Amino acid sequence: MTQHNPSTPTLNEVLGYFAAEENHDKATLNRYLREFPQYRTELIDAAFELSSPEAEDTSPLSEVDLQRIEKYQKQFIKAPAPKVADPLSSIAVSVQHQAVKLLNLPLIVISDLLDRRVVIETIPAGFLKRFVAAIGLDEADFRRSYSDIQTRNLAFNYSSEVKPKAAVQMDFSTFLKDSGVPAERINQIIREG
Repeated sequence: MTQHNPSTPTLNEVLGYFAAEENHDKATLNRYLREFPQYRTELIDAAFELSSPEAEDTSPLSEVDLQRIEKYQKQFIKAPAPKVADPLSSIAVSVQHQAVKLLNLPLIVISDLLDRRVVIETIPAGFLKRFVAAIGLDEADFRRSYSDIQTRNLAFNYSSEVKPKAAVQMDFSTFLKDSGVPAERINQIIREG
């Protein structure tokens, strides 16, 4: 049996913290993905479920629920995240799902592109045009926001002696391969430019 490190929240605790958030938008999700990359898939699934209309429960919260929310807020939410004008973090989950359909790619590809995990110079121009159109952004704004990651001053809540490092960016075709995109589809994207 694996022992749990008491300083690292469990998956259930992290999902509880996320559910207790006031907003479940892209910025909130990105903050959790940076804090807890090991729970990436579960957090994305939770964000999708919480943003779905059928996930809205209009019944009043029980006293136990209210106490749990208060507990999570005291433990985890120490200070509000700074407001950073970032068009990539404001892309709604529903828009991302529409991009999945339009581009015939897995959600993880769309999400990671928005998280700037690819060297932008390696993205084929034709694909980039289709991608920004699918997410409803202007290409110039997308490029500016994408390259701005190097200069943004994001505030992190962490208690480690070691500062967090930026995610490593990779080549577009390697990124697609690592994301599980079939070789045929990768070749098609590259050919289409």
